Amino acid sequence: MDDGNESIWGSGMSSYKLSFNGEYTGCIAYDASEEDLEYEVNAISSICPLSSDPCVTVSRREDAVLAPNGFVYTLYFDSASAANRDVYDSGIEGGLEAHTSHSDCVAFDSAGGEQISITTLRQGSSSQHFTSNQLPFGGSPVDRWIGESQSNLPIYRITGMYWLIQFGQSLGSVTEMSIDSSSLPSSAQFSIVNVHDGVNPGHVTVPQLMTGIPYYFRVYARNNNLAISSRSDIVTAVPSDKPEVMRKVSSGYALHQDEVQKVVLAASHQNE
Repeated sequence: MDDGNESIWGSGMSSYKLSFNGEYTGCIAYDASEEDLEYEVNAISSICPLSSDPCVTVSRREDAVLAPNGFVYTLYFDSASAANRDVYDSGIEGGLEAHTSHSDCVAFDSAGGEQISITTLRQGSSSQHFTSNQLPFGGSPVDRWIGESQSNLPIYRITGMYWLIQFGQSLGSVTEMSIDSSSLPSSAQFSIVNVHDGVNPGHVTVPQLMTGIPYYFRVYARNNNLAISSRSDIVTAVPSDKPEVMRKVSSGYALHQDEVQKVVLAASHQNE
């Protein structure tokens, strides 16, 4: 990677070495292909002890943020010889290190921004091998055998795959899928689980509206990828419904009383 300097990789020949536990790779070009980097790392016997069992898979991608003018390499330790242990981090004695100024290689121009950074995405873990008569537990309560002592129990592990299928454009509930098992062995087991029913709503209920008050609405659709459709025309409606049950009302008995009306007629005399 570099820091954005226009003269980066000016020589076009910069290379480096990786080391692990005292072993070094050959010189690796700054823009090495995935296959070239895999070859060099798989040659480190303390990581991959069996030459017949390559234990590292490499992917390469461009990333203008993480590696401007360079590449991001991701190393996956995926064989039996490497998958059950931790490959020490950079900075730890014997860990995976990059050497950009090794005498055998064309040194990086560190002043010009040429550099390599190693980051651990997920730590590995050490464990015993899984065999026909050994089941390596991690020691946590959920992994302990809590039944009565038994022997000669069959041991197996799941070797299949789990696929999650999401429909990004279909509206409504898709018809249940089926499996064609004609090419699978008789011992294979499989199942289809409906995680969530699709919905194609024709209406929506807007709660907590006040009766007699006009409201105005317009709608649009949005999928999981946050793509938004154009908005609909504005529609208006006045909510109406039966009145709610009256609250804080009490009743009781009252005495009867006749209404009495009193009329008074009066006149006065005044001399002229």
